[in-house]
Amino acid sequence: KARASDELEFGDEPRNETTPSWNGVYFIKEKKKYVAKIQQKRTNGGKPCHLGSYMLASDAALAHDEALRLLKTSYPKINFATDQDHENARAVESSRRKLDVDFDAVRKYMSSTLSHIISKARASDE
Repeated sequence: KARASDELEFGDEPRNETTPSWNGVYFIKEKKKYVAKIQQKRTNGGKPCHLGSYMLASDAALAHDEALRLLKTSYPKINFATDQDHENARAVESSRRKLDVDFDAVRKYMSSTLSHIISKARASDE
């Protein structure tokens, strides 16, 4: 199947050595952002479910982890075991990419996006 060169398929990873490989995180060249996705039977009929676009790969990875936790699924492919792991990765990435992204704004956006996904999944359980 042909695909646009600016978007990676679900399961692909960015082909940039400086980009860490995170579970559920994909880079969209056109937007220059990282997208978080999960693929669960309970969300979107088992199709990949978009969890938002983020400036930092580590923030997209956190959105992936939070979605798995909120869905209370077994999550063998979690990116961060602790909040400190995310904070450390985020600090390194922010410094390396010379970006200052307000985490409070990211958390608010993530919360809003995830609450919509979770309510959709819970509705499908009923």
